[in-house]
Amino acid sequence: MQLMDVVTAYLYGSLDSDIYMKVPDGISVPSNNAKRNMYCVKLNKSLYGLKQSGRMWYNRLSEFLLKKG
Repeated sequence: MQLMDVVTAYLYGSLDSDIYMKVPDGISVPSNNAKRNMYCVKLNKSLYGLKQSGRMWYNRLSEFLLKKG
């Protein structure tokens, strides 16, 4: 029997495409007289709540199960 932590699965999913989001509050941006909404951040990992998160988690689980036979 093997155990897998599924509670945080969405937090560790890899992304298969580039996804950008607005800079979250609390993160500083350069203050060169530009508006805050002029900046964005690129995600390196999947986030809970992304439309792609479920698909990425399913892909990762499928790959793992196929490797295990």
